[in-house]
Amino acid sequence: MRRPLHLLAALALLVLTGCPELETGDIVVDDDDAVADDDDVADDDDVADDDDVADDDDSAPDPVYDCLGPEVSWPDSLETDSPADIEGFCAAGYNSMTGSVTLDSWPDATLPDLDCLCWVDGNLEISSSSLEDGDLFANLTDVGGNFEISGNPSLEDLSGFGSLNSVGGNFSIVNNSTIDALGFGSLDAIAGNFSVSWNSSLPTAAANALRDQVLAGGGIAGNATVMGNAP
Repeated sequence: MRRPLHLLAALALLVLTGCPELETGDIVVDDDDAVADDDDVADDDDVADDDDVADDDDSAPDPVYDCLGPEVSWPDSLETDSPADIEGFCAAGYNSMTGSVTLDSWPDATLPDLDCLCWVDGNLEISSSSLEDGDLFANLTDVGGNFEISGNPSLEDLSGFGSLNSVGGNFSIVNNSTIDALGFGSLDAIAGNFSVSWNSSLPTAAANALRDQVLAGGGIAGNATVMGNAP
């Protein structure tokens, strides 16, 4: 078969000059696949290997308060109209107060952390507030004066008072329409009257159980009233 002269000439030139050599820096995909062999996503993945969320969690743990240590007393009361004092109470290192805690018409659904509070020499009153969360004073053991929870339309439970042991005055939980559970598992002494009444969502059996618990412990010095609660 005859071949065109220009093809023969090209073949001859190729034989004489040889195949071109690769210069430094040339990339051959088949021999060194940058995606498969040197893949920054697979081999050096900052998300997988140095993930601050998984490997180095910067979130601070919840503080742990000790009511067995020395008493550091706030020399005044905590009230609704002094929210800055409430917010800074635990951070300042206090764990008790010589005055009272009065949260009358507290406007928010939650309360700043007061889990450091162990003793209140005066009264503790939460009334007509917008509070919803009952996990309020996890380490409070003693209230020297009256203890009153009244007229709170959104407060659903009182689980935060599980450490409360004694009340030096009257104890009253009255007219709270949404409270459906009590959480006073340690309460065993009340020096005044006891009243758990007119809480339309609270089973009467729960109120009676708390009364009987205190009577079986240190007792109730005054009158004990349970009435107007849910069946």
